[in-house]
Amino acid sequence: MRMFFDEVLSKTNSIGSPGLDQIRWLQPVRPNDTLHGRFTIIDARVSKSRPTIGILRSNGELFNQHNELLMTVIGIHFVGRRSGEPV
Repeated sequence: MRMFFDEVLSKTNSIGSPGLDQIRWLQPVRPNDTLHGRFTIIDARVSKSRPTIGILRSNGELFNQHNELLMTVIGIHFVGRRSGEPV
């Protein structure tokens, strides 16, 4: 979560999140692991009720230093947008 905040949320106009659709821990994270992640937007749309808000679905993946996939998560995010601006 800290990596996600530092690299994604702190650099966007995040308004919050209603939660996660899926989270899968495929392998344990061990002491001294060096972690890196990948964050991919899989869907983006404008809120029908509040056009100043974009709704994003994302796929997150967490890897260790051996590039082994440890965790996957699908999330939903609300982001601010200017009217007329694409999501």
